[in-house]
Amino acid sequence: MRQLIPLALALAAGCASTGAPGPGAAVPPLPDRRTVVFLGDSITRQGDFLIFMESHLRRRHPGWRGRLVNAGARGETVPRARARIGRDIAPLGPALVVVLLGMNDGGQRGLDRGRLALYVDGMERLVDELRRSGAEVVLATPTAVTPVSSPYNRMLAAMAAELVALGRRANIGVIDLHHPFRRVLARCGSTRCSQLMQDALHPGPAGHLLLADLLMARLHPCRVAPEATIRIDLAGRRAAGVSIAVPGTNVHVPAEARPALALLEPSRRAAFLGEQRLVLEGLERRASLRVGPCCKKAGRVVELGTFTPAELREGISLDRDGTPWVEQAARLYRLLRQRARVPELSGLVGRPGRYWVELNFSP
Repeated sequence: MRQLIPLALALAAGCASTGAPGPGAAVPPLPDRRTVVFLGDSITRQGDFLIFMESHLRRRHPGWRGRLVNAGARGETVPRARARIGRDIAPLGPALVVVLLGMNDGGQRGLDRGRLALYVDGMERLVDELRRSGAEVVLATPTAVTPVSSPYNRMLAAMAAELVALGRRANIGVIDLHHPFRRVLARCGSTRCSQLMQDALHPGPAGHLLLADLLMARLHPCRVAPEATIRIDLAGRRAAGVSIAVPGTNVHVPAEARPALALLEPSRRAAFLGEQRLVLEGLERRASLRVGPCCKKAGRVVELGTFTPAELREGISLDRDGTPWVEQAARLYRLLRQRARVPELSGLVGRPGRYWVELNFSP
């Protein structure tokens, strides 16, 4: 006899704010069924971090149906962005605008107090105009450049500090990208840094994965993400096997972005990427695991292997090539790369009960 163990996805009834602690005021939650605009320069225009963010939102927060809009422009500065508000931003009717500007405003040299004052004045005016358009505003500091010893990082650090001060004065949430990104560049080593950065200023795919994680640590919906680790105590169960529902909440990471994985904090890696693990306790026998469709439906079966009780207590990764949730996540990523409109992708977001891990006990 086989026992079925379903898993439920919990959604929060509501939330008051904010994401992880950070400088400035609380960061508002990402609105559901509303537009969020990312106003930035060529780093934003590259768009890779937005693809990772939307992959995360659609996989880790089932039911979220907001819209992320890339409003980045090459060579963008604060004055040029202000000129675009009425023409390009306000007509979108955004509930929230995330501002990622400054890399082109600092002059790409050392600390320049004159440029710094112009940047702060321009950002204050930009915030006022965005608020008058009816949008909430979140500021993100400039990132960092390579090499870490570059004099321009001193200017970018000063710009970041001024944005934090502006956030406190204007009661606006500020996301610090500069210092975390700079710390990563300082410890990544020349080879890994070359994989993180496309050039001195622009992140490559791996760098964009880090940016997406830093942003999502503060920006998130009012929804509880499904637990990525499935823990089940099977002590005392007498069935010959067990079937366990898997929600499919993992986020696809292409090969070119994987160098960033070793640089993510383990807790953030689990929270952002939803790497699924199955932990089974209370077993005294070896057991084989395989993945297949539930309820005797026809479909592909993937053998995960046979494991000892100690290995099952430690946890088995379910994100194996060929499993349906890994293929779903990769397909979603490819669609987002193609800039396809994907308002309803019910087959590509986490849904419990579509696929099952079957556990068969060894004699």
